[in-house]
Amino acid sequence: MVEDPDVTSLSVVLITRNGMPRLVDQLDAVLSQTWSGTWELVVVDNDSDDATAQTLATMAAQEPRVRIINARQRRSVAYARNQGAEHARCSYVAFIDDDDLVGVGWLQNMAVSVSKYQYVAAQIDLHLLNHEILADARSSLTRSEIGHIGEIPMPAGATIAVRRDWFLAVGGADERFTAGAEDLDWAVRFHIRYGIEPTRCEGAIYHVRLRSDPMAALSQGFRYGRAYVQLFCRWQGILPRPPPLHQIGAATRSWLGLAARIPAALISRPKRAVMAFELGRSIGRLAGSIEYRFMFL
Repeated sequence: MVEDPDVTSLSVVLITRNGMPRLVDQLDAVLSQTWSGTWELVVVDNDSDDATAQTLATMAAQEPRVRIINARQRRSVAYARNQGAEHARCSYVAFIDDDDLVGVGWLQNMAVSVSKYQYVAAQIDLHLLNHEILADARSSLTRSEIGHIGEIPMPAGATIAVRRDWFLAVGGADERFTAGAEDLDWAVRFHIRYGIEPTRCEGAIYHVRLRSDPMAALSQGFRYGRAYVQLFCRWQGILPRPPPLHQIGAATRSWLGLAARIPAALISRPKRAVMAFELGRSIGRLAGSIEYRFMFL
């Protein structure tokens, strides 16, 4: 194993594309953090065409810890994340998104934890930024233990901090994952190479914002569903896949369950958003199964 870096320093890499106005809240949340160590905020503008560029330029002129990276070659979270990591100047990198919020004390807890364990993940909270119905529907994200697929730990990409050289050594994020799951694909490659379990940093709270608009939730669910097929297709033999009959049975129950919930969804916008996400995910898995010729329903 490579020796630990001599200097503990942290680059916070924030990915954004047309992030206004919520981007400002996340920027303020990061810049209000305190930690005695060396750190910077690397904001990767992934081809925004709203007021993001102007806002970032103004903030960078006022705050020396902020650096702006223009990543306009392609619109992709994986590409933007790689650009951020490549331009980072510190020994560790932590990734965050533009529509979420880091909690009070997040920076110090993540920095201290990653310097000790080398690979850590923040604790997710869904209640601060979301309706209770949305938060409860995705409550599995908030469990204290890090989720696994088979034996592979799968922390969400926007919650991790890791040694920068390790992130890049496994190839960074695979830019062929254009619709999601690039973080999970990286986690598989990282585990294969290093075999290290990420440590949950309980003192670092990361507030995730879920899609509350039903159409946005439908679109996100579709992208995630399709990307999961791509992930399991790539890592077949490593990530366990349910038998075909089990998949068909589970998919059938899911579709019937969605149909039964239509009346309640008609009178509740949060329930429509939950249902739209699940519907989009199911359609995405079906579309991905056809596209990749790999059954994952």
